[in-house]
Amino acid sequence: MIELQKRFIGRTNGKNTRYTTIFSVEMAASVENYLQALPKL
Repeated sequence: MIELQKRFIGRTNGKNTRYTTIFSVEMAASVENYLQALPKL
């Protein structure tokens, strides 16, 4: 997941780096929550 984040941040390096960093961290967290919820379904 961290690897994906780094790749995502690296791809969108520029004006709104802080925003993309926060966005990628939130996205990673939501993906982790989704994967944790799968076994319960």
